[in-house]
Amino acid sequence: MDKFANRSTFRKLIKLIDGNIGRNLRKANNQYKYSKNYTGRDHIMTMLFLQISGCDGLRDIDEKYRNSSKVNKDFNIPTYSQLSRLNKSKSCDLFKNIFEDLLQEAERELKSSVNIKEFKDIKIIDSSVVNIGKGLAPELYFQDEKSAIRISTLFSNGTKLTSKINIVPAKIGERTCIDGYVDSEENIYIFDKGYFKYSWYDETIDKKQNFITRKQSNAVTEEYLATSTEIEGMYDYIVTMGSDYSKNETRYKYREILYFTKDSDEEFRLVTQ
Repeated sequence: MDKFANRSTFRKLIKLIDGNIGRNLRKANNQYKYSKNYTGRDHIMTMLFLQISGCDGLRDIDEKYRNSSKVNKDFNIPTYSQLSRLNKSKSCDLFKNIFEDLLQEAERELKSSVNIKEFKDIKIIDSSVVNIGKGLAPELYFQDEKSAIRISTLFSNGTKLTSKINIVPAKIGERTCIDGYVDSEENIYIFDKGYFKYSWYDETIDKKQNFITRKQSNAVTEEYLATSTEIEGMYDYIVTMGSDYSKNETRYKYREILYFTKDSDEEFRLVTQ
C-alpha cells in the first residue's frame, strides 16, 4: 500500500468499522473463538487491506505484508494458510453486514448528481459471471467443466455507489437475482434485455415504477401507433409485447424506440413506459 490515497482510505474505513459499524464485529466474534488469536475484526481488516492494496491474492499477506510494522499495529495479520481457512469456514454475513453499514454511511454523505425533474436518480442493473475452478467449488458447477458465481449489482449513476449486490450460483437466472432491485417511483431503472419478463414489466407499471431496457429480438410485437421523430435513423412506436400473440402478452402498451447507428447501421430497440 504505497499510495497515500490508499493509506488514507484504509484508515478512514478502520475508524468507521471500529465505530458504530463495529456492532456487527462484536456480534460475530463468537464465530472466531476457536481461531487462536484472530477475531472477526482481524479477518475483515486483512481482507479489506488486501483489496485496497491491489493485491493479486491471499499469498501476498505472507510475501509482502506479514512483517510490516505499519500494518501489524492496526490488526493481527493471519498467515496465508490461516486466512484461507478463515475464508472457507466463516459465514460471509460478516462481510455483507459491514458492506451494508458502510454503504449507508456513504449514502448519507453523498447526494445524487442526477438533475432530472421527474427522477431522483438513475439506477443501473447489471450482472457478471465469475468462473471458479471446478475442483475448488464443485457445488457451484455451471457449464463447460467450470464452476461459477453470478454477481448482480444495482448501481447509482447519481452517487456513483453500488446500492445492492447479490451473489448466487451462476446457474440461477439473471432475472431471479434482482428481486427487490426495482423498488422506487423516484428512480428510473436501466437494465439489459437479459432481464426481460413481460409480466414483470406490467408489474412495474402497476407500482408506478419506471425503466428502460433493450427489447428481446424474438419478442412478438403488436404495433398501435407510429410517431415521426424527425431524427434520421430513429423511429418511435407504441406497442405490446409477448412470446406469441395468444399468450404472455403485456397488459400495458409500451414505447419502443428503434435506432440505427450511423457508422455501422446497427439496430437498437429500447423499451420504456
